Amino acid sequence: MGRARQIASSENMDRIILDSSDGTADAGDFLLLDASAAGTDAGFFINTEIGTTETPPDGFVNSSSIATDAITSTKIADLNVTGAKIETGVSLANGLTLTDGNLTVASGHGIDFSGTADGGTASTEVFDDYEEGTWTPAFVGATNTPGLHNNVGRYTRIGREVTLQFFQQASGSPTATFSNNSAVFQISGVPFSVDGHGYTGSQGTMNSQAFHYNSSNNTQGMGADFVSPNVNGSDQIQFQTTGSGATRGIVNNTGARAGVYVIEATITYFTDA
Repeated sequence: MGRARQIASSENMDRIILDSSDGTADAGDFLLLDASAAGTDAGFFINTEIGTTETPPDGFVNSSSIATDAITSTKIADLNVTGAKIETGVSLANGLTLTDGNLTVASGHGIDFSGTADGGTASTEVFDDYEEGTWTPAFVGATNTPGLHNNVGRYTRIGREVTLQFFQQASGSPTATFSNNSAVFQISGVPFSVDGHGYTGSQGTMNSQAFHYNSSNNTQGMGADFVSPNVNGSDQIQFQTTGSGATRGIVNNTGARAGVYVIEATITYFTDA
């Protein structure tokens, strides 16, 4: 680089040509625009190569010029660049550290891990979703509003994987009534549809108190060894019963009517939503 020449100046804008050596503003030279107010460090810089077609608008930084001019993080800090936008893609050689704020990704995009080794046959390596929040558990087929001390639903979604937490404590005042007591006891309101394989679509664990699931309280009339929750293909929580060597059953509405119960459950499943 031969020299720098200031070609125009006003209260709010300086224009300086970084001349390669021949004294003429032509291809290979760079135009540096300092948009800061006079006497302050605020504002932005535009550094674009003369003769190229990629002239960025005000407030943008041309990434090809960043690469050509070898702007380091130290230089960016020295220039006090704020609110700037990079017009095209840029590669960072030594990582990126955010000292404040969040990393925002446009909808439909994410973090691409395609540069890492695969453990199987990968269908995608873009991490494009994270979410956590609450959902409201609701009785399916109830003909009244059952009394509840607690009725809490929470969830976390990481990519396609959803984990639900469900806590329901019936008060018995009033006890739930249903249009069909022998129908499967189900809870609706889960935040994402299930995309599962096998017969149940998802699996979970639970503990309970005074929750009836044996004999007439399940669809097989079986003496169950244990019960586990899952989200079925209709996106509703149900409770599977299992006994050694026996066909699986599902807790029916009679079981939900039988006592002042407590259910605490965690379910993990995949979604296609």
